[in-house]
Amino acid sequence: LLFPEDFRKMPEFVPATSEEEHLVASPYSQLLTELSHGPAAILSGVGKLMALTLSLATSVTSETVPAILFSVRLAVRVESAARLLMDHAEGRAVRAWPRLTASPEALDELRRGRALLRSTFEGEVLPWFDRWLEELVDAAQQEPNREDECNGLACRLHAHQVLVLRNVEAKDFNAERAKRLLSSLTFLSSHHSWNQERLEVPETEIFEVLQLHRRQIVRWLVEQRKRNALAEFNGVLQSCHRQLSALGDSSAKDSSGFEWVCVGDASEYEG
Repeated sequence: LLFPEDFRKMPEFVPATSEEEHLVASPYSQLLTELSHGPAAILSGVGKLMALTLSLATSVTSETVPAILFSVRLAVRVESAARLLMDHAEGRAVRAWPRLTASPEALDELRRGRALLRSTFEGEVLPWFDRWLEELVDAAQQEPNREDECNGLACRLHAHQVLVLRNVEAKDFNAERAKRLLSSLTFLSSHHSWNQERLEVPETEIFEVLQLHRRQIVRWLVEQRKRNALAEFNGVLQSCHRQLSALGDSSAKDSSGFEWVCVGDASEYEG
C-alpha cells in the first residue's frame, strides 16, 4: 500500500528524454530513421502490400477485408511519418529535431512515394469503401436481423476512411474530401459505441483527425457560402444529415431540398 511502485511491471518502452537522445542510435523511432535515409524501399514495399491486398477485395463480408484494412492502417502510419519528415525539412514541423535530417534525394523519394500512396488511397481504397458501405445498406434493408452486424462493419469502414484522410493537406481540401470526412465523423458520432475497441483504429486518432482538420473544414464551408457555391456547400451538409439515420432506414427524411446556412459572424472562423 505504501510502495505500489515495487509491484508494478517493468515498462516495455521507455522513451529517451531530450538530454538522452544523443545516446540513442534511433532517437525518433526506427521508422523515421529508415525513412530519412532510404525511404524508397519502405514506401514501395508498403505500396505493393496495399496493392496485393486490394487485389483480393470482393464483398464486405469477405475474409480478406481485415487484411485490406490492416494494410491501409499500415500505409497511413508510414505516410504520416513521411509527411513529418517533409514538414520538418521545410520548417513546418511544430518542433525541430537536430538529428532528424534527410538528403534532397531522400526528400524527393518521400514525395514520390507519398504521392503514390495517396493515389492508391483515393483511386482504389475509398471507392472500395463506397461499394462496401452501399452493400451494408442493402444488407440491412433486406435482412433487418443483421442490422447490428452491418452497423458495426460500417463503423469500422468509416473509421478507416477518417484515418485515410488524416494527412490531406489543408490546400487540397475540396467538396469530396470534406464530404467524406464529415460524413464519417457524423456516422461514428451517431452509431458507434465508444470505448469498446471495435474500430481497429484507436478512438483517440479519430478525435485527433477532427482536431487537426476542423478549423480548415469550417473555413472551407464559410468560403463556399461567401462564393455562393451552394451546390457544394449543401451537398456536404446533406451527406452528413443522411448519416444520422439508421443504416438501411428507407423512411429517413429527404434533405435534398434543404438549404443550409452558417450561424454567427463569419469573423468567428478567421482565427
